[in-house]
Amino acid sequence: MRKEMVVAAAVTAVAVVAVLVRQYSRKKARQWRQTQRILRKFARESATPVPKLWEVANAMVSDMQASLASQEETGTLSMLVSCAASLPKGDERGLYYGVNLRGTNFLILCARLGGRNEPISDLHRKEISIPPNVLISTSQELFDYIAAELAKFVSEHPPDDNPDASERERKLGFTVSYPVDQAAATSGSAIKWKSFSANDTVVFAYPFFAK
Repeated sequence: MRKEMVVAAAVTAVAVVAVLVRQYSRKKARQWRQTQRILRKFARESATPVPKLWEVANAMVSDMQASLASQEETGTLSMLVSCAASLPKGDERGLYYGVNLRGTNFLILCARLGGRNEPISDLHRKEISIPPNVLISTSQELFDYIAAELAKFVSEHPPDDNPDASERERKLGFTVSYPVDQAAATSGSAIKWKSFSANDTVVFAYPFFAK
């Protein structure tokens, strides 16, 4: 008899717990639905009307075109005409390198592209601080230093399994985080060299990185 009472009490306890869990789950579900309704209402009331978005976009395009067409800095947006290489098609293959010159450092990275619909692999990056003596030197000395560090990086991450692979297989993108007045795709004058003493012409990539 006592055993039956214990079993009955256990069954009752399990049933009570099940009811409490079900009630808690229903309560949480109601709270979640209420939260979702509040968020949807907030999103509707905070959203910028589509016509207004088009108005802003058209105004930006108009200001960009006016600034690009003007030889004087009278526009509301500072724009510079720049030379751009052909856009990627999406079917590029091989190991590509990139250099981004920033404030007191520069970033070197490489990534292997596998072609259309294939993921990027072999991604490596290295951030290098520029020594103080290079910061106060000429742009030629600066780019000589970058080229030397790039050569080390490429030797650590060669284009393929053969470290003596053809130079033509090494594809490099180079960007400068400063406004540059470009006269050609491979040269230009930095309008403002932040953190640098150099104020001469920046001859991009090829003469220095081909060494």
